[in-house]
Amino acid sequence: MYRFAAAALLFVVPARAATPADFAEVVQTALPAIVNITVWSDTPLEGSASEVPSEHRSKIVGTGFVVDPSGIIVTNRHVIEGAGTISVGFSDRSRARAMVLAGAGAIDVALLKVEVPKPLPVLKFGDSDELRVGQPVICIGNPLGIGLTVSSGVVSALNRDIHKTLFDDFIQSDCAINPGNSGGPMMNVAGEVIGINTANIDPYSGGSIGLGFALTSNDVGFVVPRLIKMGRVNAGWIGLSTQDLTPEIAYALGVPSLPGSGGVPGSGGVIVNSVESKGPGDKAGIVEGDVILDVAGQIPADARALIRVIARMPVDGVVPVTVWRGGKTSRVMVALGEFPGAPIVIKPPVNEAPPKLPDFGFVVEALMEPQPERKPGVVVTQVIDDSVASEAGIMVGSIILRVQEMAVGTPQDVAIALDQSRRQKRPFVLLLMRGEAAEQRWVWLKV
Repeated sequence: MYRFAAAALLFVVPARAATPADFAEVVQTALPAIVNITVWSDTPLEGSASEVPSEHRSKIVGTGFVVDPSGIIVTNRHVIEGAGTISVGFSDRSRARAMVLAGAGAIDVALLKVEVPKPLPVLKFGDSDELRVGQPVICIGNPLGIGLTVSSGVVSALNRDIHKTLFDDFIQSDCAINPGNSGGPMMNVAGEVIGINTANIDPYSGGSIGLGFALTSNDVGFVVPRLIKMGRVNAGWIGLSTQDLTPEIAYALGVPSLPGSGGVPGSGGVIVNSVESKGPGDKAGIVEGDVILDVAGQIPADARALIRVIARMPVDGVVPVTVWRGGKTSRVMVALGEFPGAPIVIKPPVNEAPPKLPDFGFVVEALMEPQPERKPGVVVTQVIDDSVASEAGIMVGSIILRVQEMAVGTPQDVAIALDQSRRQKRPFVLLLMRGEAAEQRWVWLKV
């Protein structure tokens, strides 16, 4: 079973020989740019590794990291799909409410934005093409919502296809990837992000058995700037369905061996299965049975690699494609289109404006999924600095269950209960709160 675990002020740690002792320094440098994510969703994501089993089925947790000092955070798209309220927590225990900027369609990436008073530290992407099997890696995430947690391992395999997209290119590692790790960084010993932990395989309980998978930093690094600038990936598209060119197919068609293949035909290249009518390949004259040997000088290792190569090329740009047909090679010029499908722009649902409680300095909203046996409480979505609420230790993401003797289930309930305490001229009012670790405690506010 597959489960989904998501330029200035860059942290740059000089690369040097790797020893386990180096990890502590790398981790301490990286932690300020990594966040845990809590989502109250309209509908729980069944089968998602970001889902936390609890009585509050609408609560989902994940991980992310800052990629722009203005407050832009990258995570997995599946972490925030269907989000109602999103809260992010930093390593210094501060929290902020986040909004969703955009999500990519064909790759599991989304961007969040938090408003910050000063620039945030960010993590830098490394080159995932330089990865080697056996290389040590560090993974940081928010497993089961318990808070940012560090694990380490090695790159177990590269270019894994776990059948989630048309162009899977996952890094496999034995880092501990559990529900809630989705969207967290996989780093090399230089502190560079070389992957985003996205999925695990566990046929039993959903926990880590050492089969974790991460999106490559080169794929994510290609997508993120485009989402920031255009709100969509704007990826190239050729309009072909292809399959890997095996030695058997190559021998049947007389395809010659390609450079770097060791003289074995079928080591690289793809064969065309079908052509989209009036698509870019069709217009260029590519037909079923053609063998694509290279695209702009790049030899596709397999069908997934061809899609990735094309996706990174400019839409409407013209690229040369070398094909094998009828016992000879020819070159066709293809004007690429844009990968089909509308861009996924995820926006939180529009709710009625929550009542603001300026005397106390916090804002609350209703939870997405009420509990049938009792009022579920309300979630704190904003806390004003230096307010009564902040001095009392109320944090964004906390759940208010009761105000004095009154159980609360809506923002209006909270407003009524606080107003009642004020009219009774109480010096203090008690709130029963539940934090992210499910602990409950009483907090008092000065009336």
